[in-house]
Amino acid sequence: MMIFAAEARDAGDQGNGITPQDEASYHRYVDNARDGHLAQGVAGLNGLATRYPARQDILGDYVVVLGWADDHAAALALRNQLDVGRAKAYVIDGLANSARRSQQFELAVSLYRKSLERFPGRVESRVGLARTMIDAGDLKGAAGMIDDLRAEYPVHPDVLEAATLLASARRDDFAALAAYQKALD
Repeated sequence: MMIFAAEARDAGDQGNGITPQDEASYHRYVDNARDGHLAQGVAGLNGLATRYPARQDILGDYVVVLGWADDHAAALALRNQLDVGRAKAYVIDGLANSARRSQQFELAVSLYRKSLERFPGRVESRVGLARTMIDAGDLKGAAGMIDDLRAEYPVHPDVLEAATLLASARRDDFAALAAYQKALD
């Protein structure tokens, strides 16, 4: 389960002049986005991120929700405002996913590697990096990563999905079918 900054902020991110009403709204906008009401989440978080530019937690959640809403260009436009060196792993991964989905593969690889430097072994970041390598056509590099992931996490759904994507990219229908079957078991 993804933990948002609205639930788990660093002590240095708290406050910064936010009103209790806006703090409650922040939590509500994140909850709205989680519940699939992305337009409400995006609009509300945009307003709060504009009003409280020092709140990196709000900005980070806004970037993630923009990615969920498939507005990857808007998410990437905020990357220079985001302190990636202090951002939570899911925020870095969300920004990296937006780069991948926008076919900015070098940026995506760089962000996933920064995430892994700060959060070594994080399976979501490793899967994201492997998916980026698949999309960029580095099937050999992705295969090595996915083999390692499958050895460590043989039934993890994201790992199994990455294995199916690799098999499909290789046009190996039998391996793809086996990976899909493993995911369904």
